Amino acid sequence: MKRIALIQSHCNSDEKLIILRNTIKKLSDLGLDTLLFSHIILPQDIIESVNYFVYDKSNPILWDERRHVYWWANNYVKLESSVPDYGWTVFNQIIKSYNVTIDENYEMYFIVCYDLIIDDFVEEVINHNKIGKYRHVKPKNVNEVGEYVDVIFETSLIFLSLTKDIIEKIILDFKKSEYIENPQWIAEKYLEVIFERNKISIENLGSVSDLLHESKSIFNQSKNPDYEIFVDNQDFLKIRYFKNNLHVKHYLIVNHEIILIDEEEFLLDKKIDFIETVGVFVGGSYEDLTHLLKSDKKINKVFLINT
Repeated sequence: MKRIALIQSHCNSDEKLIILRNTIKKLSDLGLDTLLFSHIILPQDIIESVNYFVYDKSNPILWDERRHVYWWANNYVKLESSVPDYGWTVFNQIIKSYNVTIDENYEMYFIVCYDLIIDDFVEEVINHNKIGKYRHVKPKNVNEVGEYVDVIFETSLIFLSLTKDIIEKIILDFKKSEYIENPQWIAEKYLEVIFERNKISIENLGSVSDLLHESKSIFNQSKNPDYEIFVDNQDFLKIRYFKNNLHVKHYLIVNHEIILIDEEEFLLDKKIDFIETVGVFVGGSYEDLTHLLKSDKKINKVFLINT
């Protein structure tokens, strides 16, 4: 049986490149041909280690057409933030990867995210050519209220094992316009819709996980562990500031004004038009936050809640 792994990637760090190299080797050792898809240029040794390499400079991250909005509230403060939708970038990689191999007579396709944990279970699926979908478990992620919990998707996008006829039906039914027009569907839910609409009934064979996942709250924009900060970049500068280290002095510097933060939680409100720079000075270390304020995407809001 002729088999191939379609590897999705966006490896923009040394850590990710190490993981990608290991994934390619493991898949090759399991007897699979490999196609690697990337929106960024990759090192030559990685390109030479796969059977096919697809470089697509475009990266269709959705912003104006579709985005995700999250909120967090505590006491008298509510935070709201928007993030782009990356779901269609995954579908775009799968569609274009399959189209490259459409005439190569592959009978079995394994859709693999570059940081998939290839454990004994995944190896068994590949070795026995099992057709299936999988539950995706992302451990210890921060939810909308700041709690660390496992996030579970019933249908995974990081690993699928499909025959040629099944993946072909899926590819033909992916529609970017439909995905944009239905923001109530996350990417994993849209895949479920595609399965159901095409009467594709395949078993959920078990759970898979990935090595890298964002565990930092989108409501904390600080790189310094001594404090948490969230900057509103609408018409007024509003900052929600929370001290993690109470034993050092915290200073907020707006233009040339130095403000001592003498409370554990602090909220500032100033009109953005008059602000040229903003940053935080703690324990001899300065963090410039001006880029958050001047972002062309107005994504963050701080509200005061009447109590």
